[in-house]
Amino acid sequence: MTTRAPWLLGVSLVGCNAVGARPIMVDPSILPEFSARESTWSQARSPIEFSGGRASNCASYARLKTTGIIEDVTNQQVKSEYLICDVLGSVANDMRMEPIAQGKGFGEALASRLDLRSFPSSLGPRVDDEHYTLNQLIDARQLKTEPWGLTVSSPSWSYVLRVVLVGDIDRSGAVDWVIWLTDEALDGNYRGYDTLLVRDVAIDGLLQAQPL
Repeated sequence: MTTRAPWLLGVSLVGCNAVGARPIMVDPSILPEFSARESTWSQARSPIEFSGGRASNCASYARLKTTGIIEDVTNQQVKSEYLICDVLGSVANDMRMEPIAQGKGFGEALASRLDLRSFPSSLGPRVDDEHYTLNQLIDARQLKTEPWGLTVSSPSWSYVLRVVLVGDIDRSGAVDWVIWLTDEALDGNYRGYDTLLVRDVAIDGLLQAQPL
């Protein structure tokens, strides 16, 4: 039998009882940007280079990102400005938005169930067939669960997973998560920022993430 955490079940029931489309639960810190969606979409941002050209707002970013980002330090550093574009682009304009009811279950699930083999990050070289979750790779004293996700506390590295959307993102009928990954060397130039989609989180077993 599939087991659902109470906070996941609550999201599902809200969706079933709503009139029309199921609501998408949004991190309260980015709700204002959803409320001003058109201006957020067109807002000028630091230029970011793709193989197909240069983007300077969400509209041009969405058009060019499938051509592949140019991997250099400058692009790595400004990518964080465009994570909101990934989130806005994943949700239809007619979907109803509500704040996420945050709880420490997010962090616990990410630490124990997120399969680090399913997406690229700086932890990739440490992953093998026996060690592929944060609980298996990271000392428990370095893992801190937060209402919105988790952080890995290290003097030299910042590794943060933040749940920013909860709902049926892919319209399959099951609850998904959209997560922001912040992956930074504190004593070097490496910067990694990504938006990840985790499908069907209520199903038992490992969580598989893929870049949006």
